[in-house]
Amino acid sequence: GGMQNGRVFGPGDTIRISVGIRHTMHIDSVTVVFAHERREGVELQLFGGPAPFEEGGRTYTVSEVWRSEAEVVATVPANTTPGRYALSQVLLETYGGRVYRYGPEELGAAAGDLGFEVVEEPLERPVIEGLGYT
Repeated sequence: GGMQNGRVFGPGDTIRISVGIRHTMHIDSVTVVFAHERREGVELQLFGGPAPFEEGGRTYTVSEVWRSEAEVVATVPANTTPGRYALSQVLLETYGGRVYRYGPEELGAAAGDLGFEVVEEPLERPVIEGLGYT
């Protein structure tokens, strides 16, 4: 895929991804799961919820279609296994409790371009540049 231009993150970095959704029911949460490409079972999960594109006090009818954009976020934990991560799945949970799963093959070309690399924290000693009363 487009991993050559993938992003690089280290411990403490925040990963933010936006997910556009078309839906007819209320979406409660969105989870985007990335899996380590070489280590089975090693995952990073980004979590968030949708904000509707257009605000408005419209009455809810079952046939109505909404478009929402969800921002999902994760901070890379200190103990994350370094290496390349690829999109594994997207999970949508509805307000009613249903969970819908979407694999990479359903998500199109954009899914392949979202891969990233996790690197270890740099070892360089920080430099104290100033001291004083505040």
